Amino acid sequence: MKNQTLFVLAQIDAMTPCKVLSNPSGLDHLLALSIIPIWLFHHLASLEAIRDSLVVVQMTKKSEKLRAKAFVLPGIRAKLEALRWRHSTALEMMGERDEELEELRADIVDLKEVYRELVNLLVNQIQKASSSSTGNI
Repeated sequence: MKNQTLFVLAQIDAMTPCKVLSNPSGLDHLLALSIIPIWLFHHLASLEAIRDSLVVVQMTKKSEKLRAKAFVLPGIRAKLEALRWRHSTALEMMGERDEELEELRADIVDLKEVYRELVNLLVNQIQKASSSSTGNI
C-alpha cells in the first residue's frame, strides 16, 4: 500500500471552503504548505486585533473611573478647604476663650485681694470704733 498523505487547505475565513487533498501532486503539495503559514499569520493577526480591542476596552473603563474620580475631586478639595477654615476658626476661638479665662481668673484673684483689704479695713475701723467707745465710758 502506498503511503497516503492528506492535506487540508485551511479556511482563511468563513467564506472560503476547506479543501482536502489526497495524493497531492507536487504543485498541490506546495500550495497546501504555502497556505498554512498564511492562515496562521491571518489567525495571529486576528488574535492580536482581539487582544488590542480588549486592551482598549480595559483602558476605556479605567479612563472612565479616573474621570469620575477627577470629577469628584474639586468638590472634595472644596470640602477640605471648608474644614480647614472651620478648624482654624475653632482654634482661634479656643485661644481667645483661653485668654479670656486667664484674664477672668486674674480678675478673681485681684477681687479677692480687694475684698481682703476691705475686710481688714472694716475690721480695723470696727476695732477703732469699739476701742474708742469703750475708752469713753
